[in-house]
Amino acid sequence: MGVFKRWRERGQRAKSYAQAERHIASGDLAAALAELLPLLDADAGDQVVALKVVEAYAELGEADSASERLADLIQADPRQVALINNASFDDIRATDAFAAVYESAVAVITAALEDNPDDAQARFLLAEHHEALGNTLVAHGEYALLRRDDDVSVRSRANYMDARLSATEGVVDNAATCLREAISENPSLAVAAQTDPAFDDLLASGAVGDMRELAAAAEEK
Repeated sequence: MGVFKRWRERGQRAKSYAQAERHIASGDLAAALAELLPLLDADAGDQVVALKVVEAYAELGEADSASERLADLIQADPRQVALINNASFDDIRATDAFAAVYESAVAVITAALEDNPDDAQARFLLAEHHEALGNTLVAHGEYALLRRDDDVSVRSRANYMDARLSATEGVVDNAATCLREAISENPSLAVAAQTDPAFDDLLASGAVGDMRELAAAAEEK
């Protein structure tokens, strides 16, 4: 009987999921949630269903519910931190509710770095999420660590990101210093900086100097 019961439950679960997919395809997200939420309650570890729930809430503009569910999903599986940049969340990413998602991301990335402190990509993500939370001093600290990396591409990117953060804060001296250092190690960043709105005021101030000359001098080294 136990085997037949499990088969029956799996069949019902598959049927409900298929019905939810049809509702999503037709744009009836409320009806889709009515099918999906009982499935998630029955199996909180079903990440496919969990993501469908989060995306449905986001599409409906329910920032609190979407953010809470996404934060839970990231805590359950740290690999899901990449979902933060999913286009589904564009409309809610700037809301106060989304802070819970960034906080979950910071927690799981920090834990991962304890085992692998040299993971530069994870550290860049950590700095990015601290920026989103307004923890700019912590973000500057992470970029400072990355600027000491053996890999020139990591160092130049860290200097660029630190310069960008300083520019948005209006800290001209540090922004100019970091940007010049970034360009000296990666001349192509001069082009990126000139098209980056975050540097508009900095470049207009003349504090960095002539970008083309900086890039040319760096390429001659």
